[in-house]
Formats: sequence, C-alpha cells, structure tokens
Amino acid sequence: MSDIALDPRNHDALMKLTDSALMREVYDAVMTHTEDGASGSWHRRKALASQATEGLPKDIVGYNKRLRIVGARGDLEGAMDLLSQMRVDGPSPNTETYNAALTAAANEGDARVAVDLLRQMQEDGVAGTLWTHTQVMNTFCRAGDMERALTVLETLKTHAVALDNVCYTVLIDGCVRNRQLDRAWALLAEMRGAGIKPDAVTFSILMRGCAKTKQSEKAFNLWEEMEDYSIPPTKVTYNAMIEAFGVRPDMYNKAVEFFNRMEAEGFVRDAFSYIAIQRACASVGDIQFLDKVLTEMELSGISRSHASYTLQLKTLVKCAQEPGRKDVKLQNECVKRGIAFVEHVIAADLLCKEKLDLVMALYTTSNKIQRSLELVDKYQEHGLTIDPKGCRLVLDMLARNRRIVETMQFIEKMEDLGVSPDNQCWKLVLKCAMRCRSLKYVSAALHLLDTKGVTLSAAQSDQAFKVIERLQTCAPLSS
Repeated sequence: MSDIALDPRNHDALMKLTDSALMREVYDAVMTHTEDGASGSWHRRKALASQATEGLPKDIVGYNKRLRIVGARGDLEGAMDLLSQMRVDGPSPNTETYNAALTAAANEGDARVAVDLLRQMQEDGVAGTLWTHTQVMNTFCRAGDMERALTVLETLKTHAVALDNVCYTVLIDGCVRNRQLDRAWALLAEMRGAGIKPDAVTFSILMRGCAKTKQSEKAFNLWEEMEDYSIPPTKVTYNAMIEAFGVRPDMYNKAVEFFNRMEAEGFVRDAFSYIAIQRACASVGDIQFLDKVLTEMELSGISRSHASYTLQLKTLVKCAQEPGRKDVKLQNECVKRGIAFVEHVIAADLLCKEKLDLVMALYTTSNKIQRSLELVDKYQEHGLTIDPKGCRLVLDMLARNRRIVETMQFIEKMEDLGVSPDNQCWKLVLKCAMRCRSLKYVSAALHLLDTKGVTLSAAQSDQAFKVIERLQTCAPLSS
C-alpha cells in the first residue's frame, strides 16, 4: 500500500473538508472506540531534530518537504520531532504538514498518534482533505483496528463527501492485512455501486487476499476482469498472481506460467517475484526449477533473504517426502543438498532453529538415522533447543526402522536435554517396541507409559495386548 499512500496524484488532493464541525465529528467518532476515551499522545525526544532540518529553509515549505521525506520513510519519531521544532521556529503547520505527519503515523500503524494529530488539526483550525482522513483510515487498518477505520468511512459518507478509489483501496488493503476477506469483497461491491472504478492496485491487493485464503480461482477471475476493463497489470499484479497460484500444489503450473509470462511482458522480476515462485516450488518440491530460480536471482544481483533460504529447505523436504515417491536416489540428492545447506548457513552465520527444524524433517523423512541423531547435537552446539515436535520426528523415524535400542537411548537423552517427552513421544516408543516383535521391549514400553501416566486409547491398548499374546505364544506377527 505504500505506493498508494505516498503518491498524492492518486487522489483529489484539492478537495477540502472545510467544515470544522465535520473535523470534530470524525475525531469524536474514532475516539469513542478507545479504551479510556481520552486523546492519545506521543513521546517527544528532548533533543531537536537539527539534522532533519539541516540545509533546508526554516519556513513552511522547507519543513513540509522534510516531513514528506520522513513520512514516506515511516519515521514517525522524526516527523514528530520536526512538528515540534516547527512550533519553536514559528511556521504554523498547514494541511500539507499534518498530511505528511499522518503518512508517517500510517506507515507505523500508530493509531493513537494519528488521532492526536487529527485533534491538533481541529484545535489549530487547519482544514483536512479527503487525503487526511484516508491516512487516518490507513493508520487504523495497519494497527489492526478495522472498526475505527470503517467508522471514519461512515462519517465521511454521512456528510456526503465524494469518496475516491484510494480511500476504498486503503480499506480493502486493511481487510486483506487483517484477514477479513468478506469485508474486502463487500467494500469492492460498495465501491462499484458508487461508480468508483477499481484500478490495478485494488485488484492486486485482492489477489493477495486470494493467496492468503488459497482462492486461486477467484484471483484468476480478477485477472480476467482486469483484461475485460483494459486495466494493464503491473509488476505487483504479476507477483500477486504468482503468489495466489503458488500456495496451491494443484495450481503450480499456473504459477510457473505467470512467472514466465511476467518476463515475456517486459517486467523485471524483483525479490517479491522470486519469493512467490520459491513458495510455489516448495508446495510441490520442484528442486529442478528452484535451481533455475536461484541461479537467476544470483545473476540478477538480488540478495537472498531468510525467507528464501527457508523456502529452499521446504522444497527439499517436500521433494523427499512427496506421497508415493520411492525414489531413494532423489531422496539422497535432497539430503546431500541439505548437508551443504547447513554448512553454508553456519558459515554465513544464518543458522536458526527454523532452519534446523526443516533439516531435521529432511533427514528423518529420508531415514538418515545417524545424521538425524548428530543434528540433535548441532542444536546444542549453536545454543538452540530442539522441541518435542523435532523429537517426535526422530522417534517416528526410529520406530519405522525398528531401532528400539536407539529409541530408548534417545528418550533418555531428551530428558538430559531438558525436553520433556509428551504423550505422543511415549506412544512412539511403544510403536517401535511392537514393530521390533520383542516381548521384553513391549512390556518395558507399557511399563514406561504407565509410569508416566500416559493413557492409551481402547484400540491402542487392544493392539498392544494382542501383540503381547502373540509374542508369548510365539505366533508369527503380521507386518
């Protein structure tokens, strides 16, 4: 939304809300939703922002220019310092001044500051514009308070203010951010009913909403609607479409299609494009196409983020564990890449628990017992802690491979690591013992579960006692 919020050409900036009663009513309306009903305030630093005004004239033009810069950067503290300094130097804040400060508040999502600015505007007798209230709505949206954002809209409608594309798009973006997609669609319908046309930004935001809810078909319907109305797509639109298709494995080919089409249409892919297609690769485990994507990123000079590395690991895990895939050679290739990945992130000081958890999922899925057990020690080496979920992956792998001795040793090690085995961990111990067809270990496992207060379901208890009966009679067990 920053491309909307920072470009005054996208709205009718000349439309004044000169009615001071309206300014007061908007302020009163949004304040009724605060906890204590009192206006907010901000903490100003004692030191003045001399650096912010250096080289600029200390008149209204100079201050407003600097405020626009810090507002666009989302530097709320800097904006408040400048506003404070203006009162010392003499220039009286005007509409442009407050709009720039509200932009900073919106980018920070600081609703209390936005409301306080609105109050000060009213006290100073400064008329607001539609843009003023759009930024107030934007602030509430980013603060997660859609009720107050919509209250501002209703107040403007009550006073027959001519609304525009930008204020509706800001609210739609807020709904998408706060996962209120039904409201977003309702606002789109209201917007159209008022004769206000959505643009590429509006459509792109809704497409991102479709990605969050995995409604890829709806995203494509929006794309077709844009074509019907001859609205040219932007880079952001393409990124949103790749994302909307990439979250669904069954739509993976469409994600690749839009990724390729983007370049064919003359758009230069950016970091968001690559993250979206990496997410698509991770959904199906396509390591071959991921290789091409990562190579292209490097050639394009785009630095890899934490998300990029994480998605690379997720792709390897998905490739190794794809249902029905029995390609041991491919699994070994994934493990080989996982080993190289760990070495790389350690060398680059990028190791974190999330990455180690994914490597653990890769190793255990591929039944790499020794590497999985060694990886547990890596958590400790780097000051990280494996959680019960990671331990369950190890125990499940050991049970699949009927490694009862290692299972018993690992359950003891968990306690040494300070990780309390949960009920599922103890049940995996029993599972391993039953798969090993050992009366000794099944009995020991049942005793452990009883000691730990783990309750088996009726079906699990019945299965365990049947195993014991068969072992006692030396009857063959079915696999």
